[in-house]
Amino acid sequence: MPATRQIRRALVASFLLYVVFGLPDGVFGTVWPNQRDHFDRTDGSLGLLVVATSIGYAAGGLASGRLAEHFRVDRVLPVSMGAAVAALVVGPLLGACWGTADAGVNAWMALTQGPRAMGLLHASYGVGAFLGPLLATAFVADGTAWRAPYVVCAALTAVAVAVLLRHRAGFAVATTTAEIVAQDRDIVGSTRLQVLMIAWFSVYVGVEIAVGTWGYTLLTESRGYSDGAAGVLTALYWGGLMSGRFVLALLGHRIRPESALRLSTTAAVAAALVLWADPGGMGGAALPAIGVAFSAMFPVVMGRTAVYVGEARATRAVGYQIAGTSIGAISLPTLVGVLADRHDVGVAAPVALVSILALGGLWLLIEHAARVDLARVRPVS
Repeated sequence: MPATRQIRRALVASFLLYVVFGLPDGVFGTVWPNQRDHFDRTDGSLGLLVVATSIGYAAGGLASGRLAEHFRVDRVLPVSMGAAVAALVVGPLLGACWGTADAGVNAWMALTQGPRAMGLLHASYGVGAFLGPLLATAFVADGTAWRAPYVVCAALTAVAVAVLLRHRAGFAVATTTAEIVAQDRDIVGSTRLQVLMIAWFSVYVGVEIAVGTWGYTLLTESRGYSDGAAGVLTALYWGGLMSGRFVLALLGHRIRPESALRLSTTAAVAAALVLWADPGGMGGAALPAIGVAFSAMFPVVMGRTAVYVGEARATRAVGYQIAGTSIGAISLPTLVGVLADRHDVGVAAPVALVSILALGGLWLLIEHAARVDLARVRPVS
């Protein structure tokens, strides 16, 4: 089979994999109130579930770089996702499998495929996350049926593994694009720059998950929305994430990544302010706007990793960044749950706003550190 056809099929397998990644994140926030009440828990207990999966996810991300270097992505992905099917009821092991696969695919995309494919990859995650709340909403009216969406997620994971096994050869093909290697290829990111990027990913994933997880509960228990309206708005949050990434895949090459990040962060701050202020009781409409604002952030920064830290370090750097996301995935949703127990779930809105402001500050520091590193390796004559 021609190499280009193998790569295209590997891309399709990657996109399907990311739909599967997105589904549980969309499902979880919608079924959480029923799941919480079924086990007679408080909102603060959500952190225990997140920790169980995120510890393994961090370990998988940290290990993925070395595994990919020694065994190649085409061998690591099917094994990790095959283990994920067997581990669907064991949080840490499931997280380790997903973390390994996530880091491996992101590194392969960043080094070989360019910004459009990266945009489509993360748009695929948005497709799953968008469908998740709609799937879950069909079951939440019956408080005993909250497990059903997870069964669907398990079945689709098995399908994704079968597709990966069939088309894994494409991941072994080296097709580094000119776009990745032509510009700034001699930048070797300092330790400071890499730490800042890990911190950025940690905060970003934390706030993305916190908004997606607590948005439904915020609207139903603090803002008086019906289950149906809250479910639709939560789905539209993930839908905004999805649609914005499709736009990025089509048009992202027409705007500098750094400019896209500054514009996205500004829009996210404005939307989070509306969510918190809730003018005229319409604050829930800000959820889709936050999703659109978030859409470009992760794929753009992930796509710049090879440029900022150097191609030789990119595979491991992506693994560290994926591992770092677990810190935010644990801390921010858990913080909202603890504060909700003490006050009200309405605290989700100001926590989101402060976190987005922190993202903006971190990105300014990243740009400055990158300029310093560039000046170091390209001294002005």
